[in-house]
Amino acid sequence: MADLDPPSEELEDALDALRRYSELRVFVSGHADVGEGAALESLKISERRARLVYEWLLAHGVAPEQLTGYKGVGTSDPSDFIETEAQRRHNRCVSLLVQ
Repeated sequence: MADLDPPSEELEDALDALRRYSELRVFVSGHADVGEGAALESLKISERRARLVYEWLLAHGVAPEQLTGYKGVGTSDPSDFIETEAQRRHNRCVSLLVQ
């Protein structure tokens, strides 16, 4: 498994919340930037991002039943606009969707 080096503060906070509140259930969604290649390549990149975070959470003590799955959505569900480089960079992310 690849490692997140270092994991973001937001991910560490999510890990803490999942450890503290065992009733929480989350779905991991990976996103990509339009500049990361063709649609298929962006989808693969976003899938790898989602899987990496999913596996990292499991490896750091999150109970498997708290993670309802993961999926890469490519560029189909951007988390920000795509007009500036900063906005495109912001789309290279993973979202944890509380279920």
